[in-house]
Amino acid sequence: MSAQDALDRIRLVSEDSPDAVMLARLASLAIRIEPHLLRRLRTELMPEADVSAEADLWFSPLIESAGADSIVLDADVAEVLRTDLAGESALFERTARITRDAHAHLPPALQLEEEVTALALSGADDAADRIENALATALRSMTGDGARARETARWFARAWPRLPEDVRRTRAAATLALASSMLTGRRSAAKPIDADARINDVRWVFRDRSFTEFDTIGAVLESDTVRFTAAGQTVAMQVPRTNPCVVELSWVTDASASPSSERGKLTEHESILVEATCTRSSTRRNPEPARRPR
Repeated sequence: MSAQDALDRIRLVSEDSPDAVMLARLASLAIRIEPHLLRRLRTELMPEADVSAEADLWFSPLIESAGADSIVLDADVAEVLRTDLAGESALFERTARITRDAHAHLPPALQLEEEVTALALSGADDAADRIENALATALRSMTGDGARARETARWFARAWPRLPEDVRRTRAAATLALASSMLTGRRSAAKPIDADARINDVRWVFRDRSFTEFDTIGAVLESDTVRFTAAGQTVAMQVPRTNPCVVELSWVTDASASPSSERGKLTEHESILVEATCTRSSTRRNPEPARRPR
């Protein structure tokens, strides 16, 4: 569903049950919405609305999935509603407080997801730093035993599409996305947005691995991009066999300049933007000794 589709669906539901849309707006900070949360939001923030608003929302097309104990808003609908809610700072703060209190029993990962979502929408001057610090907890959990690390990786892979853009722009989120892909062997649903993640940030993923198998990939410099292809009629490079294939591309545009670099999860014909005057590129074949996040 696109943002416009979400707006159309919200408008349609609003015609029949405006209270249901208002309640969905209040519930949009929650990853999953239980009856007790709806009840608190309605009675504390919408005292004029009756209980039918809860039922209308539960069975409305604003919902992506529904079970016996909870519902989940469609991701695009939630994005539209929570962005609108953030425009009313006092109401937003009350809603965030109620949601946080009602969800104190949830698993830490889901509480963390709701925390960084609220921070991203809060408009606080230190929101970015607080998001980085909060996500550092998840990064640390990935360095524990294998089962816990994979559980965290699977959670973040599911959470990624739901996170506000301001969260996905952080270095911690980009690092989590890359580490999740490496631990699960699956590419993220979407790649980080302008985030400054580096292979050094996830060296610890490889701490128990000794690379004895390598894949060969090809690289072609085309104007202002480097296109990665199957090896053949191009410059060939050997990289450690990982899933997904990950390299760090470095380049310099001036002999006296320090190298710049960009991380990429690669598929055939995927392009990574580099300086148009690029004169040299290189890849790291082996990660340095592992260091765990602190």
